[in-house]
Amino acid sequence: MMDWKNTLIGEEKTLKHTSEDGSTKVEYSYRAGLLPNLAVVGGLGLLVWWFVKK
Repeated sequence: MMDWKNTLIGEEKTLKHTSEDGSTKVEYSYRAGLLPNLAVVGGLGLLVWWFVKK
């Protein structure tokens, strides 16, 4: 059975990267679910609509 909470909200995923010499470490976390993705796409769509409307 599909877990609807993970599908809608998503689970937190973390990307980690360390430079070859080990001096720079980057860690980036995000949620990869349906609702966060729709929020990002909707926000970008509203921004584009606002610029086109002007």
